[in-house]
Amino acid sequence: MLRSIQAIHEPYRKIDAAKVISTPIISCKLVTRIVKGRLEKTLLGEISSVFEEAWAPQYTYIGIIIDTEAIQKLHLELTLDDIKWAIVNAKKLKIKQESITVIPRRNRLRIYIDGEDKFYRLRELRRTLADVVVKGLPTIQRAVINIKDKDDWRGKKNDKKLLVEGYGLRKCMITEGVIGELTTSNHVIECDPHRGIGYRSTQVLMSDLQLYRYSMM
Repeated sequence: MLRSIQAIHEPYRKIDAAKVISTPIISCKLVTRIVKGRLEKTLLGEISSVFEEAWAPQYTYIGIIIDTEAIQKLHLELTLDDIKWAIVNAKKLKIKQESITVIPRRNRLRIYIDGEDKFYRLRELRRTLADVVVKGLPTIQRAVINIKDKDDWRGKKNDKKLLVEGYGLRKCMITEGVIGELTTSNHVIECDPHRGIGYRSTQVLMSDLQLYRYSMM
């Protein structure tokens, strides 16, 4: 007996959605709480205890004392070298890696400044260094760990999930400690290139089905 298999193609859908929405939320199923520190944006000013200036005929530098206790409390996987490269990779600062000296024993970094206009250069860096992103995604504003209060299709009661405010669905999905296939977003445009419009439709359908299922229990 011959059986014919008919391919089912999803019809073309025209999506009318804004690229920027008021409160983009990404929901991540967690394996470990450390993920929060990997995703949430952390600024240099938040983990530094002192910014100091040093002037001498032979050198001029900005000294930064890192608050290691704050790093531990925030569960950040961050070293002095990581902070150094975050400063170097901040393109607007235009700081070369040769200009930064790491002093591990004192938890310090020194950024040496040369040139005739070093006074103005130092003032500029003092204003902008604290806003350098040293950990996490620049497009994420904050992240909150939430404990589920009931069972649903994405997990059981008391499971931990991370609610992320901001953009970056793809990077959240591939972050170590996040279950990518159970990561969702309320932003249609982000779902489109990374998981497809069909996934968004499935997500909404599954939510409706589960809501109906648990309302009947």
